[in-house]
Amino acid sequence: MLTVSEQEALEQERQQELQHEQMLQLWQQQQQQQQQQQQQQQQQQQQSSKQSSSSSSSRAAGSRQQQQQQQQQQQQQQQQQQQQQQQQQQQQQQQQQQQQQQQQQQQQQQQQQQQQQQQQQQQQQQQQQQQQQQQQQQLDEGAMSPWRRRGMGEGSWEQRKGTLGGGREGEWRINDMQ
Repeated sequence: MLTVSEQEALEQERQQELQHEQMLQLWQQQQQQQQQQQQQQQQQQQQSSKQSSSSSSSRAAGSRQQQQQQQQQQQQQQQQQQQQQQQQQQQQQQQQQQQQQQQQQQQQQQQQQQQQQQQQQQQQQQQQQQQQQQQQQQLDEGAMSPWRRRGMGEGSWEQRKGTLGGGREGEWRINDMQ
């Protein structure tokens, strides 16, 4: 299983690869547009040279010019559509990046919650350890307190370690000062 930091690093690498691919596509499309514009300029220059050289075929050249201009307009419209598609792709990628950032923030929040839960568990364990230590101290104090056999009088105190009820029932009493 990959850790959260490794998963985040992989996602960042994927995003960078996508961005590189987009930049390449944009660059290629821009080059294509430049080539198309150069071709259009060459066509216009050829048209102007044809017009100056042949005045008799001006009507036919005019109709050809109109057709070529219409083709140029269509090419420009196609270029605009391509640019709009590129913008839409960029917007989609930005949305994907935002979603990934939100997921990363959610993962960070989950990690913080887990850390808080771990801290609470550690605090509970410390409290339990403190309670156990207090209980052990109380048991030790009770076990080391003076004991005496009933009816043997004062001066026959013994210190005994262990649990209560070591002898017969009612034979031993803790702090039995009577």
